[in-house]
Amino acid sequence: FAKNEAAISYERDRLWIRLPAQLQQDAQGNLQLGTDVREMLREVAAEARRDSERRIRINGDVGNMGNLANELRASAHIGQVAFGYLQWLGVSDKQMSMWGWGTSRTIFQDRSDLNRGLTIEIFNAPTDFNEQKVEAQ
Repeated sequence: FAKNEAAISYERDRLWIRLPAQLQQDAQGNLQLGTDVREMLREVAAEARRDSERRIRINGDVGNMGNLANELRASAHIGQVAFGYLQWLGVSDKQMSMWGWGTSRTIFQDRSDLNRGLTIEIFNAPTDFNEQKVEAQ
C-alpha cells in the first residue's frame, strides 16, 4: 500500500483495519478486490476461522459522488464483494456483518479521495450480534 492509504488501529477489544479497496475487473468481467486487499483479508479470515467468537464488521467506504443513493449503493457493493470473498475463504456468515454508509459517515472530512476503500472491524461479539446484523440494500 502507498503511504497513508492503509491503517491499523486497536482500541480495547477492537481492531480496525482501513484498506484502499477499489474494485477491479478480472478476465471474466467480475468485480474483485485488489491483490493487496485480498492478501490482508486472507489474514482476517484465518483469524476468524481460528476463533469462532471473532466477529467481523465490514464497511465499504466511498468518496463524494454527489448523490447519497449512489454512494450508498457503491458503499454496499464494496462491502458485499469483501463479504463474499471472506465467505469464499471459509468465514461463517454468522461471524460477519456488512454495512454501507456512503458519505453519511466519512473517515476524512476534507479529503473525498481518501474515503474510498474498506474498513474492517474485528472484535469478540456480544451474544446478540446476529440479531443486530443489518445489511445495506
